Amino acid sequence: MDIPLLTDNNGDLLKTTTQGMTMYNFSTKLSFQQVLDFYKVGMDTNSWQVMSSTTQTGMQMWNFTKGNGRQVMIAITGESSGPVQVSIILQ
Repeated sequence: MDIPLLTDNNGDLLKTTTQGMTMYNFSTKLSFQQVLDFYKVGMDTNSWQVMSSTTQTGMQMWNFTKGNGRQVMIAITGESSGPVQVSIILQ
């Protein structure tokens, strides 16, 4: 798989496959910024192109594309008092 998965998660990785989509959800104790940096670098290293980016306080969402129309959405949310949540949807 050419989508980076953060191995430093809280042991709560959930993978769901339905209707041609695969979804990954998990949390981590890493800081919000560390998780952002991990995915920025990892997706660029694997030649994914950013189609759109949405940023709000405590939330970052990217839509990436690669090759023959492959698409990935990555959403990262985090508050200063709790774990950072990561959701990845592959189409």
